[in-house]
Amino acid sequence: MAGTLPLGCVLLGCLFVTGCAEGDRRAADITIDTLASGAVLVHNGAAGLWAEGEAWRTVEVVRIGSADAADPVVLFGDVWDVTLDALGRIYVLDRQPNEVRVFDETGRHVRTLGREGGGPGEFRNPIRLAWGPERNLWVLDEGNARYSVFDTAGNFLDSHTRRTGGWGYAMEWVFDGAGRLYEPGYAVDPATNEYGRVYIRHSVADGVVPTDTFSLVRYDASGSSHSLRSEGSLTVVGIPFAPRLIWHFDGVDGLWFAVNDAFRLYHGTLAGDTSRIVERETELLPVGEADRQAIRERFASFGEPAVNEIIARVPALKPPFETFVVDDRGYLWVVQTSGTGQLRSVRGVVFDVFDPDGRYLGAVDADVGTYPPPRIIGDRIVGVVRDELDVPYVVLHRIERR
Repeated sequence: MAGTLPLGCVLLGCLFVTGCAEGDRRAADITIDTLASGAVLVHNGAAGLWAEGEAWRTVEVVRIGSADAADPVVLFGDVWDVTLDALGRIYVLDRQPNEVRVFDETGRHVRTLGREGGGPGEFRNPIRLAWGPERNLWVLDEGNARYSVFDTAGNFLDSHTRRTGGWGYAMEWVFDGAGRLYEPGYAVDPATNEYGRVYIRHSVADGVVPTDTFSLVRYDASGSSHSLRSEGSLTVVGIPFAPRLIWHFDGVDGLWFAVNDAFRLYHGTLAGDTSRIVERETELLPVGEADRQAIRERFASFGEPAVNEIIARVPALKPPFETFVVDDRGYLWVVQTSGTGQLRSVRGVVFDVFDPDGRYLGAVDADVGTYPPPRIIGDRIVGVVRDELDVPYVVLHRIERR
């Protein structure tokens, strides 16, 4: 299915969520419908379920980084991923020195994993972290075409050859609860003889062995990028505010996915069935002159003709959200669109939070950017922000759920 996502067509029934007093008004804005396909459609009004004083908030625990610190361990260059372990320690994958630095919740440096090279436990262009079987840390090493495995004490355990996938979509490689590895890749669709995105499931019991392939949602993304040619080179840039396909593994056996031209997210099984649709009423904001000026400044180095071509393709309206992440409890954290003309937020975001059933709770501010994607585990959020000089800082927040 190119360009559109299935919604189903006939409603079989409708369940209205009810409450009392002020809760009645807000809950009445939520309807839960069962479609003919069997998918559940959760429609949310503009207001969330949280009453005054009930909204969650985030509290900064620690901020790690510096523009000119004497200790190089807190000088980050090219942070590609961050995560947390069960003890709350922070793992920072910095691709510039090719290493993973570990900090405790006070910001104290605990240890460093790996270094530049091709030997055991060394990296060339590591790009992603994931927790695998027995809560060991797996590092996806694109340059060495392998996965390196460490325990939480920092000991190198093993490495496994990587036979599938590419780095472009590797941010979505994950493990499920059964310890199986899922990694995006490409495969030829026998019906159309065209390449399409797939999820490849691997067993890791005896090496990393591909076992199954699942087709991902197809979407024509040609309108979301622009090609610039000069002196024999080709540069592809993203069109600010253009709709795009976003998808995340749910941690169990399915995917959340969306095209952000509307506030509508889909949950589907890997077999291709849509099980739940979550939507919210929201007003689309226009792309203003300040946004266009920010875009002009961002692409000024390409020259005025190229900038004019990009500006001409910017939509009149901003998408209702920028991206989303799924936490380890099944909550959806949907990032409201910023007004900066950037493809990704770098200096703090506002999340719209939905419970695992798809009911809109309300908004939560957090000083994290969207690249690398923030990790939300338990009552902690860890992510990366950049200052006005583009210096990266790793920030850990505690979520206060009221």
